[in-house]
Amino acid sequence: RIQLDKTMSISRFVSAWYHSAAAILGGDECDWYKGPPMGRLYRLGLLFLVLVSTTTYTANLAAFLTRSGEKLYGPKTMSQLKQSKACIRWPDAVDMIKLYVREVLVPPPSVPLWETANWTRAALQRGDCDCIVDADAALHLEVLSHCPRMRVLQSLRFSPVPVYNVLRGGTPEEREFASRVSEATLRLRRRTAYMLALEQNLGWGLTC
Repeated sequence: RIQLDKTMSISRFVSAWYHSAAAILGGDECDWYKGPPMGRLYRLGLLFLVLVSTTTYTANLAAFLTRSGEKLYGPKTMSQLKQSKACIRWPDAVDMIKLYVREVLVPPPSVPLWETANWTRAALQRGDCDCIVDADAALHLEVLSHCPRMRVLQSLRFSPVPVYNVLRGGTPEEREFASRVSEATLRLRRRTAYMLALEQNLGWGLTC
């Protein structure tokens, strides 16, 4: 009697495990319901194979449907930039920029200063250079004006150019004046009007 109950408990446990696994794998309850143990094992293996195949297909389909059709040309890393030809607007910056690129292309002297941005953009579109190198503010405004054909890669950054207010500080009055100028500058940068001016004139805070 005890042996019979133990055998029935094991049989019920195996049966419950089988039906639970079949339900998790998405199988119905009509096939191999009363089949032999090897038949049930075969069914579980088949359901698992179907699950893996369906999951793989779904993942590949999702990746295909969500893949961006955008293709970026030009260097994407600093090592690639080192092997690239860059267009710049300012001839006096050639010595600094050529440390990071293979070759620098500048507008000819006949191009007016206010046309240098158009010249570099046209050279890039013709394929005369691989990228445009300029200050952050200028590039950001250029990209906003020509979305979505141009992009600024944040990974390609070098040679920050800080701006300092150099004042005389020989007398206490001059040092006090310099301190007040610095304090006023910091207060100005925290004002809402200053941020709005940057957004309206340089496109800060805006994206394509």
